[in-house]
Amino acid sequence: MLRLMWLEGVSSNDITYLHTLKPCGSKLYEIHMGIVQGEFDTNPYILIGLVDWYAKCGPLSEGLQTFDRLCDKRSIVSRMH
Repeated sequence: MLRLMWLEGVSSNDITYLHTLKPCGSKLYEIHMGIVQGEFDTNPYILIGLVDWYAKCGPLSEGLQTFDRLCDKRSIVSRMH
């Protein structure tokens, strides 16, 4: 779906990326690069979604690097439960 949006020239936003982070798939790096290029990588909810995705689908080292980018880890993680 995300690829079709891009092909049609439709811009992605933070909500689009939050919904794409649900399933595991082979497009993880492509979606992660779209998040970075769209400058959504400062959104803590996007970052925690990426951490969750990497924890489920690997590689775990990428999840740890993404988690380390969160500024207020305790506050964000406690709100997610």
